[in-house]
Amino acid sequence: RSASDAAHVAADSDPGALLPRMRDALLTRSIDAEAAMIYGPEHREQLGKFGRYFFRTLFARMRRTLVWVLDNAHEVDADVLDTLLSIAMEEAPETLSIVVISRSEPGATFARHIAHQHLTVLGRDALKFSVDEATALFSKRALKASTETVTRCCHELDGWAVGLVLAGEALRHDPAQGRAVIASSLDVPTLMNYFAAGV
Repeated sequence: RSASDAAHVAADSDPGALLPRMRDALLTRSIDAEAAMIYGPEHREQLGKFGRYFFRTLFARMRRTLVWVLDNAHEVDADVLDTLLSIAMEEAPETLSIVVISRSEPGATFARHIAHQHLTVLGRDALKFSVDEATALFSKRALKASTETVTRCCHELDGWAVGLVLAGEALRHDPAQGRAVIASSLDVPTLMNYFAAGV
């Protein structure tokens, strides 16, 4: 999918902050929101009821196919996340795909969604790049690297996609520096600092 039909939302444990982010990301114009969709302290004890109305109203106004990405979901209070996300999945139209990125496994609330194949869980191992996939990634990014180098990158970085992109760019700009980045693959702060520097 193109960037134009993907909506990214950063997680927040405060429904008063999280729900407006969801609304603004999913609607083409935030002015489409009405007062009844604004979460307030009075809704705290009835989050499920408010969430049902919120998502039902929000999704009814969507006019495009969209992928909604909720990032860092593990940072949200489990009760808040389970309540809101479960309702969102039940109310979501066929034109909406929901992707949740989390370091935690889905709670018991989602067992029914998993059983009915409405929710697919992809663990860390499923997201690792194989050597063939890493080779294809380097090729797509026009990176010239030997099979030995790609294999080493994949093994040293344990198939980590962001790490592979980072190492590939480092190798593109400076092969020697690229080898250093690969060597420090387990030093996540070093990788993140290098990535933030504009690689």
